[in-house]
Amino acid sequence: MDEDDGYFPERVAATYDDSPDGMFDTAFTDTVAEMLAGLASGGRALELGIGTGRIALPLARRGVQVHGIDLSRAMVARTAAASTARSRSGTCGRPNST
Repeated sequence: MDEDDGYFPERVAATYDDSPDGMFDTAFTDTVAEMLAGLASGGRALELGIGTGRIALPLARRGVQVHGIDLSRAMVARTAAASTARSRSGTCGRPNST
């Protein structure tokens, strides 16, 4: 991944989920995903700033089709790789900056 990403290059994305503050703890992310899945009521979800998929992936595991966008190519690549490995539901990408 290009280090000149502008927002969170690969060197940051590689350790982003290792945050010590608990926001990546499965108890937190599962609680948030469960609430959002209920709000989606079988519909789709759009996550702005999808990052590495800490909310999108558990939400997709609950059957919600998730689409996401992020400015960081490295973050989007990590989400796409993880969602492909876990039976992808939805899409993610980086906005066209032209």
